[in-house]
Amino acid sequence: GAAAGAGGFAESRAKSGPQRGVLQSQRSTAPKVIDIMSSSAADLGDLPPEFCVDMRRFRDPAAGELKQHDGRHPGIIRRLAAHPAYAEWARTMQERMDEFASGKVSYPFLVFFCNAGRHRSVAGSLILEYVAAQLGMGSKIEHRSLPYNHKQCGCEVCVGGHVERQAALALAWSKWVDANCMP
Repeated sequence: GAAAGAGGFAESRAKSGPQRGVLQSQRSTAPKVIDIMSSSAADLGDLPPEFCVDMRRFRDPAAGELKQHDGRHPGIIRRLAAHPAYAEWARTMQERMDEFASGKVSYPFLVFFCNAGRHRSVAGSLILEYVAAQLGMGSKIEHRSLPYNHKQCGCEVCVGGHVERQAALALAWSKWVDANCMP
């Protein structure tokens, strides 16, 4: 499995993770909880590469005024879902979700990274959080780089904007379903 060789990192994360205290026999029947993180490439530190998902392929040089916002903005989520690389990414991520659901991976964890950890990685992690919920899995999300160096946008759409964000995430889910030929 993708996370089988993670060694001490997964074990140390698992001790503080959402499954703490759950007996091994109960884990197989308990709903899967996926730890999701967004990060800048520079902040990856000692994270094992098998957990890391490079979001830099989602280049968007025409983002214009959206650059002042962060990946929680519905416009950024919609643009990521409309990107030519999205369908392939959704298929790859669905394979990971299938591995997590099957129990082949002892510690379901993914970190999405891009250059600054502000736009693509944040939007990708929010999409995966939404997808996990649609697939009946729980998730815990952390934006490792967003709160630092004034990267977090404080506008109402990024901070609030729940209805708009949910609509953008629903669109991303619809494109996910299409990319994976799901009913």
